[in-house]
Amino acid sequence: MKINDKRKVKVEFGDIKPGAVFSYCDGDYYMKTETTYGDDNGNYDNTVNLETGELLFFKDSTVINLIKCELTIEM
Repeated sequence: MKINDKRKVKVEFGDIKPGAVFSYCDGDYYMKTETTYGDDNGNYDNTVNLETGELLFFKDSTVINLIKCELTIEM
């Protein structure tokens, strides 16, 4: 019997590389980026929300759902 389990893989945020796409508890989709200095309050960003473009910060220990995805470009 061949079993294809295509469920999301749960991993810690710190274990994925920049460019990896994942979801979190709110169902939005994110991409990990290089860590950048965010603002004058000393906050850093390491993630972009793929729908809104909002920059966010995730701790390395945060458990996320790693997603395998593809970009489709249409004209």
